[in-house]
Formats: sequence, C-alpha cells, structure tokens
Amino acid sequence: MSKPVTFQRAFLKPKYWGVWAGLLFLRLLVFLPYKTQLAIGRLLGRLTMRFSPYRRHIVEVNLRLCFPELSPNARNKLMQKNFLDIGMGTMEMAMAWWMSKRRIRKIKVDYVNQDIMDAAIDSGKGVVFISGHFTCLELAGRLHGRDYKVNGLYRRHKNPVFNYVMVKRRSHYAELIERRDFRAFLRSLRRNIPVWYASDQDYGAKHSVFAPFFGVPAATVTALSKLQRIHKPIVLLGGYYRKPDYSGYDFVLTPMPESFPSGDEKADAILMNRFLEDSIRRSPEQYLWQHRRFKTRPKGEARPYKKKREF
Repeated sequence: MSKPVTFQRAFLKPKYWGVWAGLLFLRLLVFLPYKTQLAIGRLLGRLTMRFSPYRRHIVEVNLRLCFPELSPNARNKLMQKNFLDIGMGTMEMAMAWWMSKRRIRKIKVDYVNQDIMDAAIDSGKGVVFISGHFTCLELAGRLHGRDYKVNGLYRRHKNPVFNYVMVKRRSHYAELIERRDFRAFLRSLRRNIPVWYASDQDYGAKHSVFAPFFGVPAATVTALSKLQRIHKPIVLLGGYYRKPDYSGYDFVLTPMPESFPSGDEKADAILMNRFLEDSIRRSPEQYLWQHRRFKTRPKGEARPYKKKREF
C-alpha cells in the first residue's frame, strides 16, 4: 500500500463540519434495506440535477459531444437517467464503505467471462483491470474484493476530510496504491495481485496523447501501454453494471487483443478508448458523465465546458 493517511486535528475545523455531517448521514442510511437505499439515491440524483447547474452543464456538454446522433430530447432523457444512476452510485459508495460483511455477501454478482479472469490470475503474470468510472464502481470494488483479492489505484481527493475517510474505508477491502506510486503498482503485480486502473481520467497533456473517445479527441494516458510493453501483465477490460431490476450486478470482463501494446502509443490509446467506449454504450446512463473528460484540449481548440456569457 502507498503511504497511509492519518487523522489531522485540522479535520475538526468548522469548515469541514458539513463534510462530516454528509458522511454521517450516508453512514446512517446504510442501515436501511438495499432497495430503499437505491430509492433514496434516485431522489438524491433528482435533487442534484435540479439544484446543481454546474454538474448539469458538464453532463449536457459530454452527452452533446458523445451522442451527436441523438435528438436534444433523447439526450435530455439520457441525462435524467444518468442523474438517477449517479444518485444511486452515491448510496452504493456508502454501502461499499459501511455495509456489514454479512449483507455484502448477499448481493448477487454475475461475472461474464469469469473463466478468462481466473485463467489470467492463474498464469502468475500479473493482471491489470482497466475500467471506466461507472456509477456503481465504488460498490463494484468492494464486491470484486469480496470474491477476489484486488488492489486499486486511486487519485487523492482535493477535500482532505473526504480523502481521509475514503482511503480508510477502502483500505478495509483492498490495498490502495496512489496513482503516482509506480513501485507499489509493480509490487502488486509481482505478488500476482490484480490491480484495478481507471483509464478514463483527464490528467493533462504531459503524460497523454490525444485519442478519439466517442469521436472527440481526449487526453488519454499512455502509462498502461508502457507498463504492458515492459512487464507484460495480462490486461482485462472491466465493465460494471447495475441490473435493471436492482437484483444485483453484472461484471463483464473482456481481454485486450494480442496486438496490445503495438509499440505505437497513440494506436494503443485509440484501441483502449474504443474498448472503453464499447463498454459504456452497453449502458450509457450508468457512466459518470459528470467527469470533465474533455477538459484538456489540443492546441487551438476551445474549452467545451466554459459557459458563454449571456447578455
């Protein structure tokens, strides 16, 4: 594990009381039945859509860029569904962090291509799961950790209190690796412990290439391509989906083709984005469209999330 987080007295300052109150509220809701929690999550999603124009604007921009073939009305309906799923994802985060082991064991998970995952682990070469940020991802991490030992890369949250609680709770079911701690990443692979890695974050242009994502140039990290070329772990793409009837989850695992890596970082980024795009199209409302995926732009391109001033 990367360097552990420690509690700071500064976390008790009044400016953090709202964060503590929100986390306590979620902690208490976990005692409710599973489907009741999801219903509360859908309510939270509706409220977020209604009262957070900033988040709504990001989702609107992303859907307009990624689904130009849809009518404005169809995109609006997709956005409404997405906010419901984001709200449920908030409750699933609380479940992942605080639900008892007994209740977690009762949640149904259907693995698609589980034999491929088992064979990859049994090979002893090390396994990297790449995935996008699906709305149920936090709970998927705990459920995956229930069935297999999996370590995860994480990005430090800008709010120190939320980051402290996040790392502490996740550490109960997985070893966490700070995304820049490459040595810890390699140690996990050498111990044949699979590592989960999100490939859909915008980390800027310095360590990325621009590759199409839903037809739009997106800053795509090249670290995985370099890692696979040098250390040769088996790379599997993971898609995590909430069942439509809320009876459990589907975990879909797809092997990357043997042509990956190709030696061409941009070609590898294009391939990785295409596989991720296919996994999102399976259930687009369950993807975290609130992320500013197209924040970094090629030189000369306008920033898509900047609102035009109205007069």
